[in-house]
Amino acid sequence: MSASQRTCGYAGSRASAGMCALRNPAVPRRLCFALALRHHLLSRISGKENIIPSVDITFAKPKTEPVKYDLSEITEVIRNRRTIYPEQFSTRKVQKDMVQHILTNALWAPTHGKTEPWRYVVYSGEGRNKLAEITEKLYREKTPEDQFSPAKLKKILGKIERSSVVIAMVCRRTPETRIPEIEEIEAAVCAAQNAMLTATAYGLGSFWSSPKFIYAEGAAEAFGFTSADKVLGYLYLGYPADEWPKSHRKPLEYITTWVED
Repeated sequence: MSASQRTCGYAGSRASAGMCALRNPAVPRRLCFALALRHHLLSRISGKENIIPSVDITFAKPKTEPVKYDLSEITEVIRNRRTIYPEQFSTRKVQKDMVQHILTNALWAPTHGKTEPWRYVVYSGEGRNKLAEITEKLYREKTPEDQFSPAKLKKILGKIERSSVVIAMVCRRTPETRIPEIEEIEAAVCAAQNAMLTATAYGLGSFWSSPKFIYAEGAAEAFGFTSADKVLGYLYLGYPADEWPKSHRKPLEYITTWVED
């Protein structure tokens, strides 16, 4: 009897195609037992001896330890995260408790020294008008004259208007910290990824935008922070109006070097 057959206790069975699943070691044990019992009872009722009469429901020891979480679902969320622009959002509103969940998950990003440098200002409803005012003021003040574009400003303000929620993401420097600034920024970026993955799990579209003017000196003060802090961008959230977009990535072998010797 092969290892896969021992896993479910079947040998030489000619039962339905569902039996193939029974020979798969990945099938949960309780499911395997239930299916085995079902087939055994059906064979008794039909009078067809297509299963060994004494079904030995024993299981082979897994070759690897079971994973702690459902990797298939986690992988699906990660690989289905997409940049969905506010122009693609519907008018459906994102609920406050969803945003709270999104940002709570963001807090669990890695942070060197546990400085937790991430800070958020959430704009929704009429509050988006306040963000529009801050954005227009910053754009007019921080954009060089030869680069100023009324059309671009209008486009940025339109994104705010079309989004149900916009989150200003800020990296706050802890006073007298010994952690390098780049590591604080990296932690805040990891938090942003947590937020976008949680938004994906909710079926929400997200778009992280970082227009040049938010990196300018004095931009953080416009959001109530200090000159030592940095605004990392706006995270736009909304329900997609159309089908979830598809995408692709380069195969692993194109971007990975293995050193094993």
